Amino acid sequence: MFKKPFFSRVCDFKFLLTAILFLFSFFICLFSCKRTTVPLANTLGPDTTGRNFSWKVDTLHADDALQIIMSDIWGSDEKNVWTVGHSDDYDYQIWHWDGRSWKNINPKIIGDRPSYLAMHGFTADDIWIVGVGGRRASGEGLELKYREYILHYDGQNWQRHKDIQAPMATAVWGSSSRNLFVGCDSGIVLHYNGQEWDKTYIGVNAQIRDIYGFEKDSVFASGIEWLDNGDQKSILFKYIDKKWTVSDSFLLSSSEDQYTFGEFFWGLDLNEFYSAGFGWLFKYDGHSWQKILKGIHFYGIYGSTINNIFTAGIWNDVYHYNGSTWKKDDFFKSYEFVNKTSIWCNDKQVFICAVSFVDTRVETLVFRGNVSERR
Repeated sequence: MFKKPFFSRVCDFKFLLTAILFLFSFFICLFSCKRTTVPLANTLGPDTTGRNFSWKVDTLHADDALQIIMSDIWGSDEKNVWTVGHSDDYDYQIWHWDGRSWKNINPKIIGDRPSYLAMHGFTADDIWIVGVGGRRASGEGLELKYREYILHYDGQNWQRHKDIQAPMATAVWGSSSRNLFVGCDSGIVLHYNGQEWDKTYIGVNAQIRDIYGFEKDSVFASGIEWLDNGDQKSILFKYIDKKWTVSDSFLLSSSEDQYTFGEFFWGLDLNEFYSAGFGWLFKYDGHSWQKILKGIHFYGIYGSTINNIFTAGIWNDVYHYNGSTWKKDDFFKSYEFVNKTSIWCNDKQVFICAVSFVDTRVETLVFRGNVSERR
């Protein structure tokens, strides 16, 4: 993965922003993922709950857009689901599911042209979306400056939080809109108390990949640091006593046996806390992360209860946990995902967003699974 792409042609603003963001998301997948022949963990077995998944596939498509690359998904219920990401046409970066169909949403906020990377919601009228805004540097021709882009939706209106002066925002989580964390590039984490933003440098020049927690002072973050020798270091941070500290780290060039945690989180509490990434699914035991499932490269992890958890990655890796065993779903074997996979579910339905090539386009497939039926 590269930090500063070089273009040998003169591009207009829209082309340059589109190219950078597409290559950014695409090469995250290609450079950080390794195919493996290592057998799956022995937690695989029959689905003892007898859940019967009925899948439908939606394509987020627009005739006037070549790229629709969704990065994250969240819903308040199965009839109110949002997904966000990047498109070469800014009308198609936010989509909403109302229980019948997907509709693209454009907040029509004047200013920087955004692309979205992550989202987090508390209720149907309290949703946060973060990403990157690009703008021309004054007097410097076509050079682009990037900074955070943060949107809030109150159920009726969209509001952009501006003048924070932070780099690209890549992750968001909070216990409420009065205790919200936003992870950024260059080792910056933002905190919002409901009235004002606080900016903290966490001591390492890493890009924050995910943030997740349970209490005000029980928050975890993952990050990637690019080293001078070209290697990459995965870093686990903990938020303790209002300070970010490094909890663990490993080099991505090391063997997979030395990987000690994933980069994307989900959990109900510290006793049911998972991280996914780098070919493994991990579970936290209160002190360290234990490997419980081997895959190719897991990107998404989400659940509604301890016996209804999904994880997914590239090349069609989708697994479900029923409280006893993990089982790979063969429905996806004819698909190939080429980018970050995101998941949201409740006890009735699951939504899985995955990017795929469709003819000459890059589009997002949304797999909707009915998980309420039982054999």
